[in-house]
Amino acid sequence: MQPSEDQLSASAVVPPFVLVVEDEHEIADIIALNLKGRGIGSIHSDTGLYACTLVAERRPDAIILDLMLPDIDGREICRLIRGHDDPRLSRTPILMLTALGDQTHRERGLEIGADDYMSKPFSPKELCLRVEKLIEKGRRESSSAAEIGSLRREAEESRMRESALLHEITNRLVAIGGFSKRLEARAHSLDEDEIKALAREISRGATYLESAASGVRKLKEVEETCQSFERFCDLREGSMEAVLLHKRQAEIKGILIIEEMAEEMVSAPLPVEVARLIVSNLLENAINYCPIMSSITVRTFIRGDEAILEVEDDGPGIGQEDRKNIFDYRYRGKNSSNVPGTGVGLYIVKAAAGRFGGLVEIKSDGKREGVLFRVSFVSPKKEVV
Repeated sequence: MQPSEDQLSASAVVPPFVLVVEDEHEIADIIALNLKGRGIGSIHSDTGLYACTLVAERRPDAIILDLMLPDIDGREICRLIRGHDDPRLSRTPILMLTALGDQTHRERGLEIGADDYMSKPFSPKELCLRVEKLIEKGRRESSSAAEIGSLRREAEESRMRESALLHEITNRLVAIGGFSKRLEARAHSLDEDEIKALAREISRGATYLESAASGVRKLKEVEETCQSFERFCDLREGSMEAVLLHKRQAEIKGILIIEEMAEEMVSAPLPVEVARLIVSNLLENAINYCPIMSSITVRTFIRGDEAILEVEDDGPGIGQEDRKNIFDYRYRGKNSSNVPGTGVGLYIVKAAAGRFGGLVEIKSDGKREGVLFRVSFVSPKKEVV
């Protein structure tokens, strides 16, 4: 997988710098001068011990390392760097520089982890060209390593999430099976109220499973949308589409959905499909918890450099304890016992917004009626014509 344009441009913005470990100051000055001429900064150490400190503190893009130093041998420094616990630091490109130019010393230097090797006397221009190549290679590898690490974390989170959902689904199926068997075995001896109670539990379990399946599909949609859709949208469009999807559901409960949309475009760095998914899940949550004859307000607006969407209701509110765990897909709040669904909807909101740099906030103290969910994104700057 290639580094993203953002990663490459970020690397280009930060000027590279090199640690020059050389006990001959005249040679170190020549190297520094030539590096500066090619836009590369440098710091100098004339001892191995100080060099080790600088590597940890300054984290250079590359190291020019003299083999023969007054305190620690260059090979030992190279060995220490390659064995460091920090993988980013341990991968720092190293060019070994020495007056001992025979083949044996070259091979030993490369064996202990040096990326390149030059003998004294050397061409300053060639040295700089080699260093540039090492810096480019190092940054490319760091970018790839960071991306791989991110993918691994996402894969692990996905695995844990799927395991938790599978566990919940299995438990619910076992419960449905138990109620069904009891109903089948004792159908003739149960009274009407007992039969209705068992049927109610079976129906509730089926609704839960349907909601869980829907949650899994929505999470999959987020992953696919991240890779294949346009990365900018008008939050008003996604919000209005979500309102249309839930309007009838709200009307059945006598709930009024009020739209307060900005007059100007509310541009945000995410696909419109994800914006619709976020508002849809917030609306579904509000409709489930709001009492009949209540209202839900959907807003979109710009505040400073933020593009904001809000969903506010006058339902029962969310207490402090619930607010701590409300976005955990395994958590069910105190008021959720009679509410359909798995609780995965708000997790989807946070996960979907987070994938595009969004921040999700809750405004509710649990004492007054209502709760406000605010999702904010950094709005792209308008171009000045």
